[in-house]
Amino acid sequence: MTVKNLTTYFQSYYDGLMGIEVRNSETASTEKLNYSEIKFKKSKNGFVGEMKVWDSFFTKDYIVLNMKVTEQLCNDNSVQIVRCEVSPKPFKHNIWSAFNEVVLKDECK
Repeated sequence: MTVKNLTTYFQSYYDGLMGIEVRNSETASTEKLNYSEIKFKKSKNGFVGEMKVWDSFFTKDYIVLNMKVTEQLCNDNSVQIVRCEVSPKPFKHNIWSAFNEVVLKDECK
């Protein structure tokens, strides 16, 4: 996993989920929505990042989401487990501690 790959994957996912292409093609306005802006950096345990995305579901405005991504490779069975934690809350908020309580049921069996 690389910063470039993560950026590409998340941008494609969120732009598709939020319907950026559809919205831009349907509007007669010259003011088009911007594509997701994503910044990842390598961290001690994987990657941390921030995304500015269009929220087509609730706010109808741009929101900032914080992310942590970890990767686990299981060599015995060639499985890659990618765990993504996403929240609009800053990294010091207690929601990030709550993510630590989530345990994968079948880690590298």
